[in-house]
Amino acid sequence: ETAIGAISCGGFGGLCEIVTGKNIVYTDVGGTILVIGRVFSMETGDDLTAAALEKHAIVGPPAPETPDKRVSWGSLPKDAAIVRNEGAPHSIAVFSDLNCGYCHQLNAELRSLDDVEVHEHLVGILGGDGQATSVWCADDRHAALDAAYRRESLPPADCDTDALKRNTGFFTEQNFYGTPVI
Repeated sequence: ETAIGAISCGGFGGLCEIVTGKNIVYTDVGGTILVIGRVFSMETGDDLTAAALEKHAIVGPPAPETPDKRVSWGSLPKDAAIVRNEGAPHSIAVFSDLNCGYCHQLNAELRSLDDVEVHEHLVGILGGDGQATSVWCADDRHAALDAAYRRESLPPADCDTDALKRNTGFFTEQNFYGTPVI
């Protein structure tokens, strides 16, 4: 029942571009799949979705420069992170989703830093928070987190997940849109 403003099926490798209100989505010609996200040219690296948004006047003028947005350490959700290298001289907070490929890459890098205390706040914005719940409810959260990053399946779990809800609430209140957020 979504209103469609325009459809174009040329130039997207078999995908059709569909303008729906202030969004652009993609589907195959038969309408059997729906892709929500950005489309990039592999040849030029151009963001084809950004160009389409501009073409359809969905994107307004660029936002004015804003100062670097920083979040104070004290405002982070309390007791809602898995902490690694506790007591290390440097600290970093990361909001990550276990379904996020970039989060997996970042985790590998962060694990190699012995002098950094990592506070990992799990959120479930990419396909739900089932894995995050399994990690959070595990008896050994560190081992479960490592297993999740190795893409091992974790058993379903049930416990108080208020911390995960606070992480997700903070994530959205801060207008964070993708993971990882450092």
